[in-house]
Amino acid sequence: MSGTAPVENPALSVLKLNQVLFDEVSFVRHGFPSAEEQKLDMQIGYELMKAEDGKYRVVLRVMVEREEEYTAKISVSAFVEIDEKSEWKDTVLEKNAVAILFPYIRSELTLLTAQPGVKPVLLPALNINALLDHKITQMELESGSVKEANPETSSTL
Repeated sequence: MSGTAPVENPALSVLKLNQVLFDEVSFVRHGFPSAEEQKLDMQIGYELMKAEDGKYRVVLRVMVEREEEYTAKISVSAFVEIDEKSEWKDTVLEKNAVAILFPYIRSELTLLTAQPGVKPVLLPALNINALLDHKITQMELESGSVKEANPETSSTL
């Protein structure tokens, strides 16, 4: 079939994910768990860095703190490629790449806090697009919006 132009597949993403790496995973204990319920504070932020035309590094950072008990920090990077001429470039880089990284943060935070004397933190699924649309970079998670596993009913494999 010579002479025919290749057909573009509209279902293919303009974003190519090359690699995902954790830059920082830390847990610092400040004290022992309190008998009274303490709230969690969470800060979330991201950064886009252009390496060269069409190649970017997207970094998502989360810090969760239970006052007087611990601070947990996680930073994850994605190395991606995108067509600089794409009309969706900025939206895809800002929203889709960050949304791709969030499940890595959720999983790692649960693993990091699943240790003796700590209630594991289970971050809820968040609408990353809504967070970015409103430029929310810090939020306080009230009781109930972050679930903590009950060690008496949780099991591990």
